[in-house]
Amino acid sequence: RYPAGPLFPDGIIAPSWSRKHPEYVPGVHVAFFCMPPHDTASLAMDAALIEVVASMRAAYAQRGIKLMMVLLCDPLLFAQGIEARVAHLRRASGLEARGAVFVLNTGAKEDMAPIAQSLLPAARLVAQDYYREHARHVRRNRARYPPPPSVTQPIMHAAVSAGVARAERVPSLLSAVGWRMRMHYKLGALTELQGETREAHQLYMEAYRGLMPTSHPHAGLGAPRPGRGASRELLGPQRAL
Repeated sequence: RYPAGPLFPDGIIAPSWSRKHPEYVPGVHVAFFCMPPHDTASLAMDAALIEVVASMRAAYAQRGIKLMMVLLCDPLLFAQGIEARVAHLRRASGLEARGAVFVLNTGAKEDMAPIAQSLLPAARLVAQDYYREHARHVRRNRARYPPPPSVTQPIMHAAVSAGVARAERVPSLLSAVGWRMRMHYKLGALTELQGETREAHQLYMEAYRGLMPTSHPHAGLGAPRPGRGASRELLGPQRAL
């Protein structure tokens, strides 16, 4: 990658990537807002809500994350009919026509469970599309790796200039086997997040089969390996679990 990166020069998967999607970056963001009351100030309040939602949608769209909005509506306001206002809020905010806006009547306790039951599957479908697109990106890039010398040589020269590597002992970059292990691991994680456990298991096994000859070339267990060797040895048991 680059000399100051955590995977330079021959790392396979950074621990931060393993935690990225399950813990840090959502596949879909569900935002809850109170529906503005219908009075003389409703136009200004609707405009303010549209501005906030549109700003959130644009910020998440930069990373491919979809925004879903849940409007908490007062019972009296809900009884007056809010379909036209909700449609205007959705269109002006740039949200999608289907499955992006839900309205919850806060006075009807019996409606909360059905709304939640319809919200969760809709959010799951959006998240599955998000992880599926990331998996497509990994598959599209697999033909580019390992990178040719025209790409790696400038990186190694930069590493020597930065003092990360020594000119008389330039470290080797990640091999073709290592790149395949990285690809299978990433595809396995993204497929698992889509709920496709059987396919994810097969991809993890491909990564595992490539990892074992690299980290355990001999049948016996030797002394603990420092640095990248230790991180590779931990990757295998992690996937096995």
